[in-house]
Amino acid sequence: MLFLAAPGESHGVDKIYPRTPSGIIEIKTIPESRILVTEADGSYFDKSNQLFGHLFDYIKGHNIPMSAPVEGSVDEEARMVFYVGPGVEDEGLTDDGKVRVVRLPERKVAAMGGRGSYKEKNVRKYLDKLQAHLAGQSQYEIIGPAYTVFWNPPFIPWFLRHLEVHIPVRSTQDGPGQ
Repeated sequence: MLFLAAPGESHGVDKIYPRTPSGIIEIKTIPESRILVTEADGSYFDKSNQLFGHLFDYIKGHNIPMSAPVEGSVDEEARMVFYVGPGVEDEGLTDDGKVRVVRLPERKVAAMGGRGSYKEKNVRKYLDKLQAHLAGQSQYEIIGPAYTVFWNPPFIPWFLRHLEVHIPVRSTQDGPGQ
């Protein structure tokens, strides 16, 4: 018997912020966060297994519970981000040469939810739609590079997976740095 978990299940991991439903575009606030970052030369889509290995070794070695989502770069150097969930103390969380520990302030993103594989072609489909949406309005300005957000673990079949694309933005009504 094949067990298929429902797409909305958390699979025992902390969700750091709410998911954007598939097909929906929204502006949302990502809370202040502690993240673990690893980077490599090349494309994220070519290096994701290597990046995940660095993060997995770090979280396992520091007994950090799994959380969702995991983020990956789209057009920049290969980069993967893992969120440190609530209840994990700062003590012992230090850079190790492969993984950096970073604190991020609260921030706004334009987000589009999607479904399907975590392959570049699928991510770009949703990114193109989000970019076209932002180009057609003047309420927000883009202030950073796009990235992709993955919500499901690898054992979830590709057709049940949920993803998002995010573009950091700020309101054109706010001043610089808002």
